Amino acid sequence: MIFAFILAFALLIPRDLPCPKHIEPMKYPQIARLAHAQGKVIAHVVLDPEGSVVSVSAKGHPMLADAVEKWIKGWTFEVSSKTTTDIVVEFKLLGEPPQWPATAPTLVTFDLPDRVTVVSQPPVEG
Repeated sequence: MIFAFILAFALLIPRDLPCPKHIEPMKYPQIARLAHAQGKVIAHVVLDPEGSVVSVSAKGHPMLADAVEKWIKGWTFEVSSKTTTDIVVEFKLLGEPPQWPATAPTLVTFDLPDRVTVVSQPPVEG
C-alpha cells in the first residue's frame, strides 16, 4: 500500500523527468552490511521510450553499486522526452546491532524521482 501511495505521488512530478512507476523491493546487501559498507551510489540509468531500463551504470562502493545496478534493472519508468536519469541511493547503518544477526530489517525511503535511502542495523560484532 505504501508503494501505491509513493507511486501515486510520483505522478505529480513534472513530466520532463523520468519517474519510477514500478519499483522492486530492496534489502541492504548482506555482504555489504557485514563489511560495514555505507555511502552514496549514483546510478546513471538509460531508458527506452516505453520506460524499461536499457542499462544502468553505478558509481560508489563496489558491493553497493553492484546491488543498485541489479535492483534498478527491475524498475520501470514513466518517460516523456528525456530517457536518462541519475538516481542517488544512500546506504546507512544505524542503531545497535540486532539481537539475532539474520533479522536486521531494511528501511527504504524514497524521495522521488531521483533519491533513495536504504537503512539497516550494523552487523553483530564477534
